[in-house]
Amino acid sequence: MNKNNIKVRLFLLLIIVSWSCLFFLFQNSANEIPKRDKIRVKDEDCMDTTNSDELRSATSGKIVTSTIAKADAHVDAGNPNDNYAYNGYVYAGHWSGGWLETFFRFNFNKKPYLITNASIFLYMTYQSTVKPYNLPVYLIEETWSEGGITWNNKPSYGPLITTLAVTSNGFYSINVTDYIDGRNNISICVSYDSTNTGGQDWLNIHSRGWTIKPNITWIYEGEFGIFIERPDITDTLDYGQHLITWGSVGAGSDVKIELYNDSIFVENIIDQTENDGELLWNISYNDNYKGDKYQIKIIDINDNDINGMSDDFEILISPYIPPSSGGGGGGGGGGDSGEETIPFGDFYLIFALLAVVSVIVYTKRKIIIKKI
Repeated sequence: MNKNNIKVRLFLLLIIVSWSCLFFLFQNSANEIPKRDKIRVKDEDCMDTTNSDELRSATSGKIVTSTIAKADAHVDAGNPNDNYAYNGYVYAGHWSGGWLETFFRFNFNKKPYLITNASIFLYMTYQSTVKPYNLPVYLIEETWSEGGITWNNKPSYGPLITTLAVTSNGFYSINVTDYIDGRNNISICVSYDSTNTGGQDWLNIHSRGWTIKPNITWIYEGEFGIFIERPDITDTLDYGQHLITWGSVGAGSDVKIELYNDSIFVENIIDQTENDGELLWNISYNDNYKGDKYQIKIIDINDNDINGMSDDFEILISPYIPPSSGGGGGGGGGGDSGEETIPFGDFYLIFALLAVVSVIVYTKRKIIIKKI
C-alpha cells in the first residue's frame, strides 16, 4: 500500500511537471515574433539619393539612375469628354476620329545632386505610314489629373522642348536638363503633326502600366555609397517591428545588413536582400539587446567598399507582458504583431482541473495503480 501511494504521488508529480513545461513552451512559442521579415516596396520609385557629404563610404564617379513616370494619359479629339488613363498604351498622332496626344508627369522632389543631364525616354511602336513622323513635345506648366484629363479640359501648351522624328520602333529621348531647376516635377505633352491630316497615322507609346515604362533618367556627379535614414540617434527601439530605411548611390541590386554595438559586430540582420531602400526588422523580446551604441551597417553584396553605417541608436527591451487569454481588446501593438496567436484559455482550464484531481487523489488515497 505504501508503495502504491509513493507511485501515485510520483505519477501525479510527473503529470504536473510535464504539463507545466508544455505550458511555458507553447506560451513562449505562440508569442514569439518571427525573427526576420522583408517588406516589398513600390515599383515606381527609384533609389533615393542625397548630398554626397552624407555618405559614409564612397568613391567618385558619374552615376545614372532613373524614375518611372508618376502619371500618364492620352486624350482624343474624337471623344473629347472621355478619359484614357491606366492603359497599356497611350497615343499621339491622328486617328479616324481626330487628333491624339499624350501627357506625362515625372516627380523628382528627390532628384540627384550635381545633375549633368536629365532626359525623358519613351518607347514607341511605329504605326504611321509617314516617315519620319514628327511629334512636337511641349512643356506643360499647368496642373492636370491622370484620372480626370480629357481633350476638353487638357492644360495649355508651354514652350516647345523638341520635336521627335520617329522612324521605327524603339526608345526616343527628350532632353529636359534646362527645365528642371527649381521644380519638384515636370509635365510634358507629346502632341501631333498637324500637317498629317489624312488617314490613320499615329504612334503607340508604352505607358507606365506596360512592360517598357516611360522614365526620366538622371546623369550626375556623385559619390558611391549607402546612407542610412532610420534608425537614427533619436530612436529607442523596443521589441517589435522597426523599419530600416536607406538610400544608395552606385550600389548593386543586393545588400546585406548587419547589427553592431559600439562598432563591434553583433549579428547579421539579413544575409542578402534587395537594395530597395526598406527592410522590416523584427526585434524579439528574447534578444539580449541593451544599450545606446547600436549601429546598422549596410554593405553592397558585390563590393564591400560601398557601405554605410547608421548613427548610434538605443535598444532597450521592456519586460515581456504576455497577452491576456481573452485575446480581445482593440488590437493593441502596431504593425503585424497584432496577429492572433493560438488561444490558450482551454489550456488554463485543463491545467486547473488536473490540479484539482491531484488534490483529490492525494487526500483520499483511493487510486490503485496496478501497472506503471
